[in-house]
Amino acid sequence: MSTKLSRFTERVVSLAQKAVVGEPDPAFQEGEDGYADWVIVAIHGLREYLDHTYRRLLDVLYEMHGIVAKLDLAVADLPDFTTVCTRKQDLKMRIWRVLGFLLVVSLLVAASEPREIITNVREHMLELQPLRLEFQQQFEWKLTGKQEQYRGEMLLAGPEQFRITTPDQTVVSDGETMWTYSRLENQVIIDSVRRDSRTLMPRDILFSFPENYSADLWKEEVSINNRRAVALKLRPEGEDQFLNEIRVWVDTGSWEPLRVQLTDINGNNTVYELQSLRQDTTISESAFTFEPPDTTEVIDVR
Repeated sequence: MSTKLSRFTERVVSLAQKAVVGEPDPAFQEGEDGYADWVIVAIHGLREYLDHTYRRLLDVLYEMHGIVAKLDLAVADLPDFTTVCTRKQDLKMRIWRVLGFLLVVSLLVAASEPREIITNVREHMLELQPLRLEFQQQFEWKLTGKQEQYRGEMLLAGPEQFRITTPDQTVVSDGETMWTYSRLENQVIIDSVRRDSRTLMPRDILFSFPENYSADLWKEEVSINNRRAVALKLRPEGEDQFLNEIRVWVDTGSWEPLRVQLTDINGNNTVYELQSLRQDTTISESAFTFEPPDTTEVIDVR
């Protein structure tokens, strides 16, 4: 798995090459041309990211063959720190405009370790409690390829309090008791909230993400509904888990989850597109209890 520095170097090289007009020059050419402008810009970006002097940075890079290779250079071809300083002063302002982006990129990459992203999401979502969100859910059976799609609303407050409403079903938890009401069957099942490692609450899936799943950075930069995001992939660390994989797309500006994809052990996929996510202080405690209609069949399995 690539390191944060490796990912930053790849990004800074890409940005630096885009800052020059036309096709980027080769990284190094013998003679007057010497080092390409984009190489000098990329080295400056590394200096900002690592917070080194140019002299110290070049000393460090001599020991980092993999990072230097991303500059299309061999360690023996690295410039002297005085060369970098001189060339930096000679570069046109047009090229240095990219450096504003480099600072932003360095912040994004610094926070791009999966568990750091998850922590940011969790803290941000806790600040929004109580929370109301609308979502679109799509379920696909692997065996038949059949799909179901519908919209719903979710209310969240406290660690295990939630209310999920869809056209066919309402699921409510007050943290101790869970009610699952089927409109089609006119039936409600009442059960206790289970707290074992295999039980995932909506908060676990959408915001907190289970601790017993390992997290990797799947895609560093994607666009979801014109919002810049990163994508994480979570897999169970042990056996006996119902979900085989969780993928989540997170807005890197707001730390709000935008999309969550769940793959169960049978290969069936459920995708949640999260919409209209906002704090709602008007939500009362009564929203997290359920009184079934008079004609409803009640099955209590507590």
